[in-house]
Amino acid sequence: SLFHFYPDIEARYRLFNDVFVPYAGITGKKIRNSYRSLTDENPFTISSVLLNNTNNKLNLYGGFRGTLSSNVSFNTAVSFLKTANSVLFVNDTLYSVRNRFNVIYENLDILNVSAQLHWQKTEKIKLLLRGDYFRYYTLEEEKAWGMPDFKVTGSFIYDMYDKIIVRADLFVTGSRWFRATQADEGAELKNSTYMIKLKPFADMNLGVEYRYTKRISAFINFNNIASKRYQYWYRFPVQGINILGGLTYSF
Repeated sequence: SLFHFYPDIEARYRLFNDVFVPYAGITGKKIRNSYRSLTDENPFTISSVLLNNTNNKLNLYGGFRGTLSSNVSFNTAVSFLKTANSVLFVNDTLYSVRNRFNVIYENLDILNVSAQLHWQKTEKIKLLLRGDYFRYYTLEEEKAWGMPDFKVTGSFIYDMYDKIIVRADLFVTGSRWFRATQADEGAELKNSTYMIKLKPFADMNLGVEYRYTKRISAFINFNNIASKRYQYWYRFPVQGINILGGLTYSF
């Protein structure tokens, strides 16, 4: 066993009755990686993976948050994260015909710039927008395999008399680099490593829930409603439009 010391410090200053709040902090933590956590992130992971814990050694962050009006709040931040044993997914060539992913671990530094806007009109209508830009610094690998260079998410929720809840979600994911082979179309060679870059994509989901009582409800979700056949993971096109519905009962 190894002993790790992690700071947990944050300083903030409130201006104009919390209208504008600058803040900065230092944190760190150990992340326990399990087969379940890996397959939650990438369901095509092989079963014979090496499990190591990720060590977020130091996370330096700072930003501004506050309110623009009684209905609108915002948060902007910049962070720099130093890690050891960060999880990266690469196409497996030993136990499968490249239709599964193996896990490798890398000492990775991540620069993240984010902005978030939240609009709410009473408790019935909510809108959340968030954008993230990422820059990765690797120690041994050419790229941070599978990690996007930016993400944009948006969620709209409309609650009609606590009976019908409509939710729409938008996801935009930036480019991702993956290991490739010489035979892969569009692969680039750099320092004896073949790489391929997947294009950004956008996806949109729509869901409706009907609450008959506080305990009984029904729902239906429409995922990938544009039915785009993009690849989030290399060599794995996603399903087209898919529909999921069901009933829920709480005790």
